[in-house]
Amino acid sequence: VAKYLRQGDSPVPDVDKWFYNTSGRAYPDISGISSNYLVWMGDHLEPTSGTSASTPLLAAMITRLNEDRLQEGMPPLGFINPLLYRLAERHPEVFNDVVIGDNRCSVKACCETGFGAARGWDAATGHGSLNMPALRKLLRRGAVEEFALHPDLRFLVATPVPRATMLHSLLLAVPVVTAGVALLGLATFALLQRRARSVPELFSSTSSLRTPLF
Repeated sequence: VAKYLRQGDSPVPDVDKWFYNTSGRAYPDISGISSNYLVWMGDHLEPTSGTSASTPLLAAMITRLNEDRLQEGMPPLGFINPLLYRLAERHPEVFNDVVIGDNRCSVKACCETGFGAARGWDAATGHGSLNMPALRKLLRRGAVEEFALHPDLRFLVATPVPRATMLHSLLLAVPVVTAGVALLGLATFALLQRRARSVPELFSSTSSLRTPLF
């Protein structure tokens, strides 16, 4: 953050005129494309933009990395913020650094002041977007030992849970989940019965009820 505040690629706004905290937790950490996604809305495709689009994208990317590691018998990434900043320090090639643009404008309006993109971390795009091929290669088995030297990243090479233990835990969890679902079903049924007695017309007239499509 201190480096970004001093950089000259895209000078930050004057803190005396546009108040912001220069010593707190900075964000974002990383970024992703957030414009012109097609999503299924009821019975048709509709374009959308924003963090509601980019956040699921990044979540899917991290899930893919976790799946790669689990297939290799390695633990999942867990809380990834320490890893992201360690990677930015030692392996910046795993990020697509965004160096042009700013966050002054939304889809419909623009502000006079905002933060601009710059080399390295910036307040507009963080470290940039993830370079998945480079990141998948770096997080493969045998390539993460160097990170284990950092106390916050030892989980990367932690001993994975044995398959037998995982299976035993799963077998124990199945009856618990089944019982929970059964109790939830009974509670829902009892609630519906009470509503049916208090508002009988809700169930007798179904012409106005529509089943949503997902």
